[in-house]
Order: sequence, then structure tokens, then C-alpha cells
Amino acid sequence: MTRAGGGRYGERVVQGPAEGGWTLRAILMAAVGGPEVLRPAEVAELEFGRRDVRVELRAAGVNPVDAKLRANGTIAGEPPAILGWDGAGVVSDVGAEVTRFQPGDEVWFCDGGFGGTAGTYAEAKTLDERLVARKPSRLEFVEAAAAPLVTITAWECLHGRARLDQDQFVLVQGGAGGVGHMSVQIARAAGARVAATVSPGPKAELAAKLGAERTIDYRTQDVGAEVRDWSGGDGADVVHDTVGGRTFADSFALVRPYGDLVSNVESPWPEAAIEEMRRRNLRVSFTWMPAPSVFGWFAERQRQTAILEEAARLFDAGTLSVHVGATFPLEQAAEAHRALEAGQVVGKAVLVV
Repeated sequence: MTRAGGGRYGERVVQGPAEGGWTLRAILMAAVGGPEVLRPAEVAELEFGRRDVRVELRAAGVNPVDAKLRANGTIAGEPPAILGWDGAGVVSDVGAEVTRFQPGDEVWFCDGGFGGTAGTYAEAKTLDERLVARKPSRLEFVEAAAAPLVTITAWECLHGRARLDQDQFVLVQGGAGGVGHMSVQIARAAGARVAATVSPGPKAELAAKLGAERTIDYRTQDVGAEVRDWSGGDGADVVHDTVGGRTFADSFALVRPYGDLVSNVESPWPEAAIEEMRRRNLRVSFTWMPAPSVFGWFAERQRQTAILEEAARLFDAGTLSVHVGATFPLEQAAEAHRALEAGQVVGKAVLVV
């Protein structure tokens, strides 16, 4: 970290030391485009509020939404921007009114990264203490940085939308992906029975290891026949779609009458899917985990932090785990995006600061 001109975190690139406030290393999204637009830089650090904590980041998660924002443009503001929603690190400083944390505390959180607020592809991050949770002691920083967004998303889908209950049959579409592999575990932790659609090999092995009692090869098997045979009825009680597109449309026919279909991926609704929804009298739900951050719903952001606190107990009990498929130094964020977009990462990719 170096001393340089003041200003809001991520507001401008500092070419070298200058008089004034502090700067830190970060990865800037210099423009909309391919992975090559992610460039190391020094940026002015965020102003520090009375209820803020400053977290020296040890690791930052890389999510598919990061690549989408890089390729298509941020939700708010214009480049340059700092991407990254997930972070884990050590509290280094606290505001005058902070009561929950002190320097040295190990924490994890999900904040920023959509353009309006700087993200976690950086050495440090400043944010309100009410949006930070204590890191599960069982997890290393790399694992903790991989978990927040996918954990909150899966939790909201199953508990918040589908109202998951014990002994239900739950099908996770894409059960080895970032959200999918957390959904498998959260459903199992609630006492549900779980099946997952996956490709054969490492992804099927991961889903089975995490609790899927049946893995279905969506490319070669009849998913509907497999689900009906497994559940002993006309579909699963809950289907969680983490894939979208055609998979979402096909999922309507996999849910039993009066069951729940929930997705965290925006997708078109073909007429045949709508008719299947009517015929089965389904409850269909959607969750977009970043919405509270994007639209400024602070109470909902606190609720999401409470999810991390509850999930931390499950991680520490060994009930939940997160699969890190690849790590990259912070300066190689572009390579992490290339690997993610090429489908080379099973589980989560993480930047090590």
C-alpha cells in the first residue's frame, strides 16, 4: 500500500505515489470487454465511516456474474470499476461507532462489485460492520472467500423461496456448480433427499460426495424418468435450477403437482413451460441475490449477513463445505476469468491476495 491522492475507493487510477490519502493495489476493469480489460493498478482507498470496518483481504471469490459484468457492462456507473462480490480477510481498523468487531478479527462478507460500489479484487475493502460476519474458524481464507455469494443464493432459493422441509425430494439442476454444490449440501442439512443433474466424471463424483444420493447425466439419461423412478412419484417436491435457459424450461415437468420450482438464473418462459405450470399447479420462484446491494435494501442486506452467520455454524460443524477448484494470484484475475468462462473450474475460483 502506498500514499497517494485522496478520493473514493476506485474513483481513479493513481500512477504513482503522490501527496494525500492512501492507495492500494487492485484489479481495475478498465473497459467493457474480454478478460484483458482486467488490469492491475493502484487506486484511492474508500472513505472511512464511523460504523465502517476496514478489512485487509486475504482472498476474493470469482463468480460467473463477475465475467458477465466485465463482458456486458456494470449495473451502475461506468468503467473503471473494481469487480468481485465475495471477500475474506482480517479487520485492520474500525470506525468510532463500531461495536461488533475489533482489529484482528477474521471475517467474510459479500459486498460491492457491480460498478456502483467497489468490489473485492483488491488488497483491502471498507464496509459497514452490519454487512460483515465472522469467518467460520474451520475454513481457510481461500475457502471462506469462495462461499458467501453461492451460499446466500442457495439458501435464499431453498429456505426463502421453496420453503424447504425435511424428507422432501429435491433435484438440483447443475449440482456441481458454484451455487449447485452448495444447494445440494443445504438441502441435505435440512433433512431432504437430494438428486443432481451433472456431467459424468469429476462433477458427478463431487455431487455424490456432497450428498446427492442420485446423480443424473443430463446428456445421456432421461432426466424425467430418472427423477420419477427416484422419487417414486410424479416428480420432485422441489427443483432448484442453477443453469437457466432450456434447463429451466425443462424443469417444469420435473416438479410434482403443487411442488416448487425455483431458479437463480433469468430465463425466458416458453408457452409449453407455462402450460406445464398450470397443469401441475406449481409455485415458481426466482431469486437474484445481488438485488439488495444493487437497489439499496439495507434491511435485506442485513438479513443476508444473518444467513452467513447461520451458515458459519454449519461450516464449523462440518455439515457444509465449499469446493475450490482453482486459485490465482490477485494480479492474474484475467486468467481466472478465462478459466471460468472456458468451463475449466469445477466448484469455485478464488483470487489470493
